[in-house]
Amino acid sequence: MELDVSQLFDKLIILVWVQSLLVYAVTSDDVYFDSFGHCQRTQPFDLTNDEYILRHVGGEFVHETLICDITFKSPATHGVCLVFEEFQIQDCSMRIQIYAASSSTGSPWRILGCTDSKPGHLCTTNRYITVRVIKDALNYNKGYAFEIHARKSNNITERGVLFVSIGVFVVVIFGAVLLTAILAIFIIYCCCCKRRTGSPTKSEETVNKMTLENLHQVQPSAPPGDTEDQPWASNSGCHPYSQTCYSSYPVQYPPPLYMSPPPYQLDGFTKALEPISEPEQTSDSK
Repeated sequence: MELDVSQLFDKLIILVWVQSLLVYAVTSDDVYFDSFGHCQRTQPFDLTNDEYILRHVGGEFVHETLICDITFKSPATHGVCLVFEEFQIQDCSMRIQIYAASSSTGSPWRILGCTDSKPGHLCTTNRYITVRVIKDALNYNKGYAFEIHARKSNNITERGVLFVSIGVFVVVIFGAVLLTAILAIFIIYCCCCKRRTGSPTKSEETVNKMTLENLHQVQPSAPPGDTEDQPWASNSGCHPYSQTCYSSYPVQYPPPLYMSPPPYQLDGFTKALEPISEPEQTSDSK
């Protein structure tokens, strides 16, 4: 059986093309902060069809520098997301500064250092993002390690992120206001309960004082007399010695006052004091 060389060559070309597609689909381009070519690149890495992985070391022509800037650009209708798969910084003289811009000018958007934990992911609606690794002194590229995936934000557009941001802001404000209102109501309720169960009110103090005064009043030693038979008992507003009492009974005036004691009857007393005369004795003398 003769072998057709042209057919074999065509099959070989198709196989290489399929393998290249598979490799392109499952792999991403790596960008190293210790690579001289990557740190000195003036054009941003395009995220339209590619995804990049930022690594702290591992590139060719390894070198160390105090500052290394790497910029990424996404399509016009997309933003950029940085996904942190690994993040460890033990050397506090080294830090990562992230700018939501095409260069590392102005104030950084995020600053990550030795006191920060792994942020998970950071997304921005800006088309450009710049990652800067800055050191205060050379450390032989030791004391830190990270792996950051840079990709375009397919499901996050500028308008969508704006609406989400506004919604989150409104929810936070509403929650703060609601929490403040609940706290104020709780404080007012506690104050009212404390005032109610604490010191007595003015009316309660007055009633308690009157009760104590009644307890200390002198009680009569004998029961009250019957007043139902008195002529003035039918009219509670009348007094037996009052001239303003209008009733069927005549007005009774009080008895006159005696200016001197009444004369005493001394007849019996005088007779008692008189000497008793002895009876005369008669003697018969014959």
